[in-house]
Amino acid sequence: MSRRVLILACCILMSPAAVAAEPAPPAAAGTADAASQLKLVQEQLRTLSGNLTQVVERVSEHETQIGQLRKELTELTTQIQDEIVKQQQILEAISQKDSTGNHVPRLSAAMKSTEFRQEMKQAVNDSLNTVGTLKIANRTNDFHRVIVNRVEYGIPSGQQLSLEVPAGTVSTQLPGRELKNWTIAGPKYEQSIDIVPEQPVVTYVERPVLPPPTYYYPPLPVQNNVVYYWP
Repeated sequence: MSRRVLILACCILMSPAAVAAEPAPPAAAGTADAASQLKLVQEQLRTLSGNLTQVVERVSEHETQIGQLRKELTELTTQIQDEIVKQQQILEAISQKDSTGNHVPRLSAAMKSTEFRQEMKQAVNDSLNTVGTLKIANRTNDFHRVIVNRVEYGIPSGQQLSLEVPAGTVSTQLPGRELKNWTIAGPKYEQSIDIVPEQPVVTYVERPVLPPPTYYYPPLPVQNNVVYYWP
């Protein structure tokens, strides 16, 4: 670019010599006209010279800007390459390839960090529900009372009681019955209990074993040397 501008400037500067080399106009034109034309040419040359100087300055500024952009581009490329290397190192540290070739988290490596274990524990605790639902249905024909976590509730016949209870272990007890524990856990955090009628107690008694009966037969009669047996 600079070479082209300099060649153009040289051509413009040589133009007065070409004008001077032309044959002089006839004497009839007058010396005044020649002087006027020469002055006009000089003004044009000065204008062209000023424009050329501005063009050269602009080219120089553009070259400086291009050099600065090239330097910034090189620095940016270096930063991107460094970042790619860092991301690759992080990926290898926290993941591994499974049997299908996909990257999966490497939890065994992450669990070595105390901070990660604390964050994992907090995340698990936050994801767990703290409350659940206990449903108690009265399938009998009588009104029943039930104690849930030391609080007594009444359930009419054929009705269902739905309570919000803390997740984990919940205790229930019917009056006069033993205490029972239930677990309220994921994924539904719900437990259902039915109160059903008591089954009648059936007692089975074995039949007594009696001795076999004893049969007595009278003497057998003898007729014509033929023996008859009683049935």
